[in-house]
Amino acid sequence: MLSRYSLRTLLLTGAFLIAIIPLAVFWLGSARAVRSLSLADRMGNAEMLAQGLADDLDQFLTLHLQVIVATAGHLGRVQPFTAQNLDPLLKQTRANFPEFMTCIVVDASGRSIAYDPPTGADGKSNIGLDYSDRGWFKETMQTKRPKHRPQCLARKGDETVYRGPGGPCP
Repeated sequence: MLSRYSLRTLLLTGAFLIAIIPLAVFWLGSARAVRSLSLADRMGNAEMLAQGLADDLDQFLTLHLQVIVATAGHLGRVQPFTAQNLDPLLKQTRANFPEFMTCIVVDASGRSIAYDPPTGADGKSNIGLDYSDRGWFKETMQTKRPKHRPQCLARKGDETVYRGPGGPCP
């Protein structure tokens, strides 16, 4: 069957096949290397974007903390220190900074003395709620520094509920 082909044709065909096989292996290896480089490049870009987002979030939270400190300074100068006198400043803070879904002022025992909004979703007053067992309250009392919580765990009866960034914490 091969006798109808000349020796020259067989040698050229064999040489061609021998040259193609390493070329195919090289091409497959190169394709994998290019894909790997592309993936590494995309991961590097994603990491840079994630770092930028983390930096933006850090700046956002830092600015929120500065607002909290400034608002606390204004609240500390309100006389007499009652809910009626504190409410307008809390409402103004929430109007100027809509990211704050709630604003709360607690006394040294952990009871809320001013809260905006003044009532919860259930229609009950938010004034007089006890926060003394909360971690943020204990940390604030120990460090004498305000605590900003981008997220929190809230209790509803015996159930613990996760609330997203800035969400209400009953």
